[in-house]
Formats: sequence, structure tokens, C-alpha cells
Amino acid sequence: MTGGASGIGEATVRRFLGEGTTVLAADIRADALARLTESLPSTALIAEQVGMMDLNAVETLIATGARRRGGIGRLRLCRL
Repeated sequence: MTGGASGIGEATVRRFLGEGTTVLAADIRADALARLTESLPSTALIAEQVGMMDLNAVETLIATGARRRGGIGRLRLCRL
């Protein structure tokens, strides 16, 4: 979930976690990610600081999510 640490992205992360889904939340803001992980202590939440304009970082993010959970079921982009 890009933009996963605030706004619609955060709301979607919370909803998916509430449904029992493992979520990889990505955001460029480390402070917002820290608040998210503190408020949602869950092994189903993977939070990574990533700037979506960096193609190599995005590829690494996707590989990390796939490796940690055996694949990716859906992708969602949330931005302003």
C-alpha cells in the first residue's frame, strides 16, 4: 500500500489488517510510518520507507513483500 502511513492509505491499511490481510505499507515519511507501526502492533504489518519515484526502491519493495509473505495478492496506490 503506497501512501500507507496517512490519509486514505492508512485507512485502507487499517481496514485490510482488520480483515486479517497481511499488509506491506510504504510511505516516504519515516515519522508517519513509525506512528503507524506504534499504533498497529501486528506481525501482519510490514512498513517500509520508500519514495515511489525511485524505481529500484520500488522493485526492492515488491520483492521484499513477495519474499516475506510468499507473493503479492493485490497492489494499491494511494496518493494526494
